[in-house]
Amino acid sequence: MTPSDSPSEVPLPDTASRSAAAVGPVKQRRLLDRLIPILAGLAVLVPLGVAVASVNSQAGASLTFTDRERDGVTYLRPLVRLLGATSDAQSAAAAGKSVDHAGLKTASDAVDAVDARLGAVLEATEPWGDVRTRLGQLSGTSGSARSTYKTYSGVIALELALIAHVGDTSNLILDPELDSYYVMDATLLRVPAILADSAKATSFTGMAEASSVEADRVDARVASAAVRSHVAAIDDGLNKGFRVTRSRTLASGLFTPLARLKDAVTTFAPPTLEVGVASQVQERDVEEVARTSVREASMAFESAALTELDGLLVTRGDAVRGNQRLVLALGLAGLLVAAGLTAWGAARRRGPRDRPAPDPRVDMSFVDSAPGELVGAGRTVQSPQGRP
Repeated sequence: MTPSDSPSEVPLPDTASRSAAAVGPVKQRRLLDRLIPILAGLAVLVPLGVAVASVNSQAGASLTFTDRERDGVTYLRPLVRLLGATSDAQSAAAAGKSVDHAGLKTASDAVDAVDARLGAVLEATEPWGDVRTRLGQLSGTSGSARSTYKTYSGVIALELALIAHVGDTSNLILDPELDSYYVMDATLLRVPAILADSAKATSFTGMAEASSVEADRVDARVASAAVRSHVAAIDDGLNKGFRVTRSRTLASGLFTPLARLKDAVTTFAPPTLEVGVASQVQERDVEEVARTSVREASMAFESAALTELDGLLVTRGDAVRGNQRLVLALGLAGLLVAAGLTAWGAARRRGPRDRPAPDPRVDMSFVDSAPGELVGAGRTVQSPQGRP
């Protein structure tokens, strides 16, 4: 027998190729084993990330909304005080008395200061400029009581329009909570109307005394009825807010100022002056004293109510920030857990299968062979060579 006929030296030309072919599926399985946990993790991580981002975005929008409301509260404080000073000036001018122009200037300067900070944000700088110009023209006002009243009425109308504008641009008019909504209604709409209508009633009473024109008496009673209506609306709205609020200070902080305002309005505009009742009008001097009490009570209530409103907005903002932090923390925890599980799953799948690649020099074809075909299996492939 020649060396080439020895069974132990018969070459196996297809062994290397079959082993190499077996390596391809192994690599594919390994890649798939790694991809499955990664894809499963992404299936959890992506929706979780989207949900956290959505909640965070909504919280940010809510905080922006609330912060803008607080800007409105800040702007309203000096603006409503200016309206009170202008109403006082109107009542005095219509009665032929001296006007406190220094007081008007001080109140105007206070609005100037807040407009310098928040005017651009609330888009109030331009309308405030119109009001300020008209206020500057009041010092030279002269003429009859009726013409003076109309001049001041024009300025008051601009101030009321600016108050409403600030309510719009600051989102205060859109306040979503019941308790803060009724406090907003009182401070933004009702108190300014009480200040304007009480001055209007006093002015018409004075003109009625001077001219004995019945229309002036009717206008005075209509304005007085409006004052009563506004304070009744404040009382009704706040009582609704008190029943649902979570604030510990809202009811206690506004109870006394509201009671004082109601008493002052009852004295200023008693029910006997209702429209349709026999023509009864308080004397001008008595009504002026009562109107001063209404103005003082209105401003005291306004200050207390704006403080409570700002407190409600602060509490709301803190709650949103707390929820935002909680959601972010839970989202982060969820992301870490999902990432950990993904890594653990990938490691677990990778471990049992990380075996060395088969040695191409060893014929492993017997694994797929029938029992009768195992002769010579597992032989080491040798290059043909002669025996020594």
